Amino acid sequence: MESGQVIYVANGAFCGADDIVKMSERDLVRSLTITMRKHPDSFKLSEPLRSKLIHERAKVDNDQEEIVIYSGPVRELCRLAPHNVNPMAVGAIAAEHLGFDQVQGRLIADPSLIDRHVVEIELCGPETVIGDKKKTTFHIKSVRTNPAEIGYITGTATLLSFVSSIKHAKGHTAGIHVV
Repeated sequence: MESGQVIYVANGAFCGADDIVKMSERDLVRSLTITMRKHPDSFKLSEPLRSKLIHERAKVDNDQEEIVIYSGPVRELCRLAPHNVNPMAVGAIAAEHLGFDQVQGRLIADPSLIDRHVVEIELCGPETVIGDKKKTTFHIKSVRTNPAEIGYITGTATLLSFVSSIKHAKGHTAGIHVV
């Protein structure tokens, strides 16, 4: 940032954001997908996702069946579900060279999640050639289970994480910092 200003982004439900920042600085992140699973009543969606969820819930025979509400670039998801995408937005900022257009976000309504939200983060490193085959150099997957009641948009562990982020939001140089 040329203005010398500092912007702090709370990592919230996104575990490992600081590691992804470090890997991204070295161009070691080939792909990043963030999946958020919640009970259907814990989403606060804009159109057309709101109608899609209602329509899909009416169609399923089994009230325990998962519904993929969205799967695609984070940029579009931020517009369609602004209250449910903090982990995805943090991932797009942390993986700076991928950004909002290449980081993938997925929202899944899962009726079995009556007491928690689940955030899955999957990262693949660059490909390398071993012998005559391309191989991914590394693959990281984390799953964070966050206590939450049905209807709550944010889980309790995320709220505590935000408090910690506020404590760490100081003393950085100009730029955007995930804390």
